[in-house]
Amino acid sequence: MTDKFHLQHLMLLLKYTGIAFISGAVNHGFFSGQRSLLTALAGIVLFVAGALVEHRQTLRSGGRDGFAATLLWGTVLSIGLGFFTGGLQHFQDSPTRSAWVVPVGFLISAVGLLGQSRGGRSGVPYVAGATLLVTALSVGAWQWLLQHPEWSATPGGHGHSHGHSHGDSHGHSHGASGVASPDASHGASASPSHGHSHGHSHGPGQAADHKH
Repeated sequence: MTDKFHLQHLMLLLKYTGIAFISGAVNHGFFSGQRSLLTALAGIVLFVAGALVEHRQTLRSGGRDGFAATLLWGTVLSIGLGFFTGGLQHFQDSPTRSAWVVPVGFLISAVGLLGQSRGGRSGVPYVAGATLLVTALSVGAWQWLLQHPEWSATPGGHGHSHGHSHGDSHGHSHGASGVASPDASHGASASPSHGHSHGHSHGPGQAADHKH
């Protein structure tokens, strides 16, 4: 019982960590950079490793799934789930991209699970109907965000403008009080006193000369 529990826990850790890695790659680069590509590949490897652990448990309990099939459908399922969850997480950040990433990820994950479970044609109506529903919802959310940009977390929104206004206010306050004021006060206090003392120090001498 203990061995079975720790294998189940290991299987879940590998699978969900793999999905998280693929989701992160979709969110931060969408396989456009080397780091995102490596993260996605690591996620696929982790998920497939978890699927293989599950496969071994299935064989011990009398299952007949082949190793190649587990590897293939595990890879497909991991990519689909990573796309689906990654698109959902950053729908507000990239609504145009997520509008098609989410339904594509849903379809890939459903096909992967369908092949893994050998559901046959019985699951096809569900996959087709649910994919159409997810597509309609994704496109509807995309159009709604386009019409209500205040709900879209795009660059130049509240957070970005807040940072600039904060920086500008600090810059102006330092320029007005921290730099200009000491110079102005120094100019206002030192220059007149210098001129005044200079005038008085020479004034008596000039008056004495006139007397002589």
